[in-house]
Amino acid sequence: MADQVHRSWLMRKFESAIQRGFMRAYHQVRVDPARFLMHLRSAHSLPISSYEGVFQLDLRLLDGIAVPRLVFGASRTGAWDSQGA
Repeated sequence: MADQVHRSWLMRKFESAIQRGFMRAYHQVRVDPARFLMHLRSAHSLPISSYEGVFQLDLRLLDGIAVPRLVFGASRTGAWDSQGA
């Protein structure tokens, strides 16, 4: 019985530590939706005033923005993996 209580306590501590770690990481990498929308509009000259406006855009235009970013991100991630980071 004591072993069961000890595991339960240990599991709660472990889950709590994992949750705190994920929340700390989230706060460091989260994206402000309003700032990101403003960046999309200004950096890529998109005629949108909300995220719903993105659905009205031609997919070729969006692919032209997204594909180079995905390739760059994938190559950067690959470089990190090769360095063991």
